[in-house]
Amino acid sequence: TLNPGDQSNKDKKYDVTYYENEMNLKLCELNISNFYPNPITAGTGSVLTIEGIGFGNTRGTGRVWFADADTGGFAFIKYLDYIDYVSWKDNEIKVIVPSHVDTLYAPDKSATAGSGQIRVEANNGQFKYSNDALYVTYSILNVKIGTPPKQKLRIDLVDPNPTDQDSGYVFLVDTSISNHPPIQMLVEQAMHDWACITGIRMKMGGNTTKNKSQPDGVSLIFMDTSQHGKGFLGQTAHWSFGICLDQVTGDSVVVAKEIDIAFAVDIADKGKLWKIDTTFYFQDIKANEKDLYEVVQHELGHAHSLDHVEDYDELMYFAAKNGPLSPPQRRMIFYSPPAQDGAKDVMNRSEMLSPGSACNSLTMLPLFPAFSVCGPTAVQELISKWNTILIYPNPVSQEYISLEYSLYRSANVLFGIY
Repeated sequence: TLNPGDQSNKDKKYDVTYYENEMNLKLCELNISNFYPNPITAGTGSVLTIEGIGFGNTRGTGRVWFADADTGGFAFIKYLDYIDYVSWKDNEIKVIVPSHVDTLYAPDKSATAGSGQIRVEANNGQFKYSNDALYVTYSILNVKIGTPPKQKLRIDLVDPNPTDQDSGYVFLVDTSISNHPPIQMLVEQAMHDWACITGIRMKMGGNTTKNKSQPDGVSLIFMDTSQHGKGFLGQTAHWSFGICLDQVTGDSVVVAKEIDIAFAVDIADKGKLWKIDTTFYFQDIKANEKDLYEVVQHELGHAHSLDHVEDYDELMYFAAKNGPLSPPQRRMIFYSPPAQDGAKDVMNRSEMLSPGSACNSLTMLPLFPAFSVCGPTAVQELISKWNTILIYPNPVSQEYISLEYSLYRSANVLFGIY
């Protein structure tokens, strides 16, 4: 009947239906029955579909909550940006999983959607948490464009030198790095490890007197004294954003032409010491230490346009691990497949861009040939129709290795051993 008190004037007969399992679905109450895809990525434009009942035919003040990866999932993102919502119906919600949310946040503050339960709250105030957790494998940094914001775009990488496509990002260092060879070794090795995975062109340049992260046309790596006592270990900033049109597709793109990376000069305010492992991979981390090599790799992940995730063992978790740690327990890019996948996603897309003169930059071409084997003891043999390089013993088990090569054309040969 139309109203609860109305009497029916017609008898209806229905087939008898038996339901063997417990029936705990309450009619007329909000309920989440399913969501997909799971796993999913954030900041890539991926759309999460949430199915159920009682969401309301229009969103109104309704909202979807995600766990905040910038807190390790200990807090929720309660308000998404309005452009994250695709559609809202009584039985289905479609929402873009964002890497950058700043609605109702203080200036320069934001949040990142991460793994965990999701919550749907309807316009009438009813809400429900999902029974299962959403798994966000990796997240790519976004920026808003337009006034008011009309869309979020991921930060793509380019070769910022429009006259030299082989240079990539060249980082200058101040004396806090160059005067401390063990720290410089860590940074160079971390760049090498990332390049082995993604083929990104990043390298150390010369010295500079600059020691501040700011948009000045210089990519910089330095130990920051200004942040002492403020609790940070490392920070990465993308500057000189170029918002332009791809010369082939006509799509709007956002490119980073400058990257600054800062590390805390010391972490005594945290009651910790930096562990500078010049073997890179093989030393233990004590209880009173933080692994500088982990932090350097993490910040280079941000330089790859990766944002935080919520898996504690992943390199892009928002906080560095506490000791004591044995080598297998340490975070490294080689032990973080999701970070590898995310960075490869960035590089694959960046390689397809045609920024050209509109962004005063060139396409980021990966190092070639790409490495197929990467790791703390990895050695790669290269065989093609032009050359053969054999390395033994492989895997390395002695203090020396032997290299044999043959060339089938005139060529210069360079061996890089790290």
